[in-house]
Amino acid sequence: MATTVSVAELTPDQRETWSTMLSDSIGSSIYAQPDYLDILCRATGGRYQLMGVWRGRELIGGLPAYRESHPAGERVTNRLLLYYHSIVLRQYASKYPSEVTSRHLAALSALQDWLQADSAADVILHNRHEIVDLRPFIVTGWEVRPSYSYLWECHNMTSSWEQIEQNQRRLIKRGDREQLRLVEDKNIEAFWRLHWETHRRKGAPLYLEEQPFRRYIDDIIRARLGHLWLATTADDHVVAGQLTLLGTSPIAHTVVAAADSDYLQSGATPWLRWQSLRRLHDLGYRGTDLTDAALNPVTRFKSQLGGRLVMNSVVRRPQSSAMRRYESRMRWRGRVAGLVRRLRGDRRG
Repeated sequence: MATTVSVAELTPDQRETWSTMLSDSIGSSIYAQPDYLDILCRATGGRYQLMGVWRGRELIGGLPAYRESHPAGERVTNRLLLYYHSIVLRQYASKYPSEVTSRHLAALSALQDWLQADSAADVILHNRHEIVDLRPFIVTGWEVRPSYSYLWECHNMTSSWEQIEQNQRRLIKRGDREQLRLVEDKNIEAFWRLHWETHRRKGAPLYLEEQPFRRYIDDIIRARLGHLWLATTADDHVVAGQLTLLGTSPIAHTVVAAADSDYLQSGATPWLRWQSLRRLHDLGYRGTDLTDAALNPVTRFKSQLGGRLVMNSVVRRPQSSAMRRYESRMRWRGRVAGLVRRLRGDRRG
């Protein structure tokens, strides 16, 4: 008789079982670690459930289901500072690909059934590129679309340097000549100012308001789940910064980056990226996920660093009627706002 595959929320005393599974799973990252999710939820007010897929008494996969309130109802989804909201699946050592596929499909089907029945108004997964087989979601009408990111590898630093475009290498060397310094895990206040300036200059989203933002970074540093790396001038002026999450995965994740607009031509940003990659190499990491590769100037910069483009996947359950009504209202308000702006422009003309 076949062993039953089921989905159940893990109890607090099973967190260690979950963490052990992550070390031997595909799709795993720091975003699936309970200690990281605890810090994130303190900053955002969200909550999460560790939903395990069990084959009998064996934990074979699952989803760290992150939940936030929304005008249309609760959402199960990713967000800023939770770039991946990914399924994780235990790896199997088998010479038969069909056996591995069968076990993964059973886990995926069980998760799809559980998520389909969930009462949330919206369900969105953002799976890492290792999760390839999404047929149980496709055949049941879920929307599946690609999402891209860059992986910048650091296991061979000579090769990593050679893959950086010449212009970026020139800027990194300029940073050396300018005697920039790498500062670690200090001056969160200065980093917030850079983040705010980038938001104001580019219209980029604020990841959190100031106090939750600073508390989140402080919690990450205290828990040793990441590093805040800053580039400073010789007189200690902070000119660029980035937050990189570490965790137990061999791939780190660069999640927030910002720079002083007066130093954009100084080479500070590529210099800092390169110095952080060297630090990751020294810490034993294989590389860092540069987070998102939508077509824009920032993505072009990431590609010039020599990162490898990978295709992740966004999976969305058919929307509830409440979510469809909400998004329809938002589109209508957007069209009205656009019309008002055009009318005001005509009057000024």
